[in-house]
Amino acid sequence: MMDPFTSVLTAVAGRVAGEAAKPLIDKGRRELVRRKIKKPGDAVEILRYAPGPHQGTFSSLGLLNSVPVGVTQAQIQVLVKSNTFTALARQLIAVHLCDAERIYKDRIDDGLRGFFMASLDSRSTEELLQYYGQFFTMLDKCCSDVADKLNQAFPSADVGFTWASQTLLLATLANVEQHVAVLAKSQDRDSSQPRQSRDAEETWRKDYVRAFKRTHERIELPDFDLRKLVHYSEIFVTPNFVMLDDAEEADETRQYNIRRSNLYTGFEELVESVDHTVILGDPGAGKSTASSIIGCQWCKDGRRVCYILKVRNIDFTKSGFDLIKAIQSLLSDNFQQSVPAEYVSRSLLDGSALVVFDGLDELSETISGRLVSNAIEAASLAYPLARFVVTSRRLGYSAVKLDRDIFYEYVLQPFNSGQVESYAKKWFAFRSGGSEELLKSSVADFMQASDSIPDLRQNPLLLAVICLLHAGHSELPRSRPKIYRKCVELLLRTWDSHRGIGEHRWDLDVFEIVLAEIAHLTLFEPAYRNGMTEAQVRDVAIEILLRDAVPDRREAVALAKKMINLCRGRAWMFTDVSSGSPDLEIFSFTHQSFQEYFAAKRLVLECDTPEELAQEIEKCVLDERLEIFSQICISLSSEKFISGPTQVYLHCLDPDSVPAHRNEERLLTFLAKSADIVMLNRSALKLLVYKALRHMVSDVSFTALAILMRSDYRSPIAIRHIIGEELYSLQQEDQNCLDLIIGWNPWLWEVCLREGVATSCRIESLFEGYMHKMVNDEYSCAAEWLVRSLHDKGSTEEERSVCVGILESVARDVDGIGILTSDGPEPPYALFRNNKMARSTSKALARYQSLTPDAVVGLVSVAMAFCEVSAYYQPGVITPADGVIYHFMQARLRRQSTILPHGISVLPEETRDNVTAWCQQDVSFFEWVDHSVETG
Repeated sequence: MMDPFTSVLTAVAGRVAGEAAKPLIDKGRRELVRRKIKKPGDAVEILRYAPGPHQGTFSSLGLLNSVPVGVTQAQIQVLVKSNTFTALARQLIAVHLCDAERIYKDRIDDGLRGFFMASLDSRSTEELLQYYGQFFTMLDKCCSDVADKLNQAFPSADVGFTWASQTLLLATLANVEQHVAVLAKSQDRDSSQPRQSRDAEETWRKDYVRAFKRTHERIELPDFDLRKLVHYSEIFVTPNFVMLDDAEEADETRQYNIRRSNLYTGFEELVESVDHTVILGDPGAGKSTASSIIGCQWCKDGRRVCYILKVRNIDFTKSGFDLIKAIQSLLSDNFQQSVPAEYVSRSLLDGSALVVFDGLDELSETISGRLVSNAIEAASLAYPLARFVVTSRRLGYSAVKLDRDIFYEYVLQPFNSGQVESYAKKWFAFRSGGSEELLKSSVADFMQASDSIPDLRQNPLLLAVICLLHAGHSELPRSRPKIYRKCVELLLRTWDSHRGIGEHRWDLDVFEIVLAEIAHLTLFEPAYRNGMTEAQVRDVAIEILLRDAVPDRREAVALAKKMINLCRGRAWMFTDVSSGSPDLEIFSFTHQSFQEYFAAKRLVLECDTPEELAQEIEKCVLDERLEIFSQICISLSSEKFISGPTQVYLHCLDPDSVPAHRNEERLLTFLAKSADIVMLNRSALKLLVYKALRHMVSDVSFTALAILMRSDYRSPIAIRHIIGEELYSLQQEDQNCLDLIIGWNPWLWEVCLREGVATSCRIESLFEGYMHKMVNDEYSCAAEWLVRSLHDKGSTEEERSVCVGILESVARDVDGIGILTSDGPEPPYALFRNNKMARSTSKALARYQSLTPDAVVGLVSVAMAFCEVSAYYQPGVITPADGVIYHFMQARLRRQSTILPHGISVLPEETRDNVTAWCQQDVSFFEWVDHSVETG
């Protein structure tokens, strides 16, 4: 039986080993998820039932009856809870996981022994060393057990998974030498006054955490009339994330379905497991805000620290990037703290530090993105126990992508309607004066008014602007450039009311001209990449005002000064971002979206023709940079040129402009994504569709047409008609080529069907829901579109004629060879959302007299097939309230053809025999996996 002393040591060592293992467990779980080996639930279950200290097998700390004289239980507890102790324990687990050489364990032993001796004041050094020897033996055994359990849970035979990432484990081993060296240096330096030194470092940590929280816990309320700083909990809405797996690229344009539960991550879960993490998002998605709040929550226990480094302000040069010096510079410049390098180094080595690199994509053109990525990767490997968060735009990330063996990539998801409403409640609460009724009314009005621009309000930055616009305006613009314009108007309106400036209407235009020049300089000139001093801003403003707006230099100087005063301290659009002596304060745009808007205004003004503008846009797109900037340029072209966007599109789509295949793919994809935010005439859209379809001849997986077909795009019906026309033209040219494209893109078959390009189809294809799954079409499947078009009063004769042709094709198929069983269609997910399909089928059947005899046969066949689909996917969805389709369903379920509606008698005898056989369940349209479900 284990003696009390040994059991106490086991308890202490077990608790430490368990805590030390937690980051490795989290790593393993994420690795499983990313590599699609197991769902998170499976990973959690494995870890839950893997016995070991991390499961609380050992009891909590008990009485330490055998500790050396002069050492107390409280001192032991403080020691084992320290960051240094836990860090060394993690390294010891890594030693066992990698089956590393003995020298690594010896070095950890040396470092931990020195830490014990420096931390505990015993009257007898010999007793303390004896106690430590027993303690380390038990700790080593517990860490070895944890490593064994983890290796058993995820065996090496699982070729898709390496425990906790060998890259980071080996870096952890390499880190042992560095960590122990720092401990030894610290102990040598502090040998005369160890407690005073530790107290000084602890005091600094507490002071820094308080200063950090004061800086980052408060957010400026995005409201010009209520300028105030509020705690983030009063306005921040927690976002959602999706972790990219190994097969996905960060700049993919598709939206992620949060139902993919194995990759979906909530904000709290990300905070809890943050490690080596990349946060990717669109402009204004809240990357910087999220990382700041992650930092605040990381520091909440007072033992850990967070350093937020702006990438654009760091000197990444080939002479070498020193993370400790960068952090010391941050502490000196932003917090007025002169901190010894050892303090910073220790926080990185013992795992108590979280380092945020904010804005990885916002690099100067003179700095290599790969150089920066290499520097960050090297820093993370040099300090593997520290946590790292890197933020970047999705569109700019591919050029600076971090090693996926080291970093996990998470994509910030757009706000869903619930998050939008939650934000609106918080925002309008500051304007409601405490009135619940007013708050409820304001939020309801806002949700209804902004319902037409869901793609804009799902972006947190634009959502704040839209809230402000709704509070003071009756209309909400759809396009981003118009919203940016409203921002400027709001800014000047506040200027007018509070500062007595801007008495003339041209003040708005003047302000935009000045900001446009500044935006151009800060976006394209390396010297101004990190911002402009107040003196530089003033000089540029005076120059532009004299050139374009005012005749007198004194007036230009005065107006430039007023503009600067307006922007100072307003973290909204363009403001001071760092303090300094007079004239040396740094001003910059608060967000790249606004910078790109004003820079785009300048470029559009500078270009003399749409062709010249198109050439500049092509350069940006083909270089894979400044996509949002390019979209804004196209939108603003309408303000300078007649049919500006159309002319730009026609020049971009000129056959001689972009000959290379890969370049054409990039340009067409960009133009397809931009078509929703600009006004284009038919000729531009038709040429875009033509080029995209022809590109699919050589690349059947090309997705530009799918982008254009999204239901929330401008004029989706007109675009579908244009695509149908081009599909028909391709059919006339080369039927085999069309068949190949449709084979790879079955949703195009639905377009062909609806546009009358093809009427021949198998009945099972009508229920597949290709377009709904691809572009979120309003109809769940072609069958729903078919029956609704037959009875819809808004359908044209041409549309009804197409539907009749489709039904006649179905009838020929059924009458010619009878009802043949095929594989059941994949679920059309929205088929039963509101029962429209059932009622529409009944209405179409009720109007059978307006159809040809063959079309009636086809319609009855579709109705019977629908009953089978309904019975399989959602039994009981068809009710008596749905009309005659209910009789079909009951006839099938009860095997009684007499229940069928009387109209069946008009069908040809052969068809009636088919219907009777179907009712008796002698024949079926579909073969399901579970035959017992077929009959409901």
